[in-house]
Amino acid sequence: IITARFDLNVASRIRGKLLDAVLSENQAVKELGKFSMARTQSWRDDVRAGMQALLLQNQGKINGIWASFDGQAYIIDDLLQGQGLKNGEIVLVSIDGGPETDLRIADPQSMLMATVAIPFEGMGRAAVEAKGAWWYANEAAARQVRQTLLDIDFGNRVAYDSVTHNPPTGATVLHGTPPV
Repeated sequence: IITARFDLNVASRIRGKLLDAVLSENQAVKELGKFSMARTQSWRDDVRAGMQALLLQNQGKINGIWASFDGQAYIIDDLLQGQGLKNGEIVLVSIDGGPETDLRIADPQSMLMATVAIPFEGMGRAAVEAKGAWWYANEAAARQVRQTLLDIDFGNRVAYDSVTHNPPTGATVLHGTPPV
């Protein structure tokens, strides 16, 4: 296989480390080459140029391509189709999921075979719901937090009024009023 990575991004770098761990356990799969995009503003051009070079260097030896996120996979998919490759000749997989990815996977011309969908919105919603459930289940703790909420004013601690949630009269507050 060859891989498209993005080592400057923490999430993508972790994905690459996970792939490395999987490959270390499967000695039958060899990574022929890897490309890590460096530029963020013109990342599409960066991926296109880097993957074109890897594809040329390893022509005829590639059975699969792993992309660290779906955007890279779209560019690679377009490159492969532009070279006249047909669905199934090279397996292309990536990570993220989403409507465009689903369409490409369903497209009989596309090389993109699979993605690992990460439901970011659902994870965020679950985190907010869990925090809200904790907050309401622990009303006594929440009341204590509100009563002792502090802000820093040039090194001086400013205690907020537990009823109005406002700082004492005359206090200068750097960050506005606290949340209720």
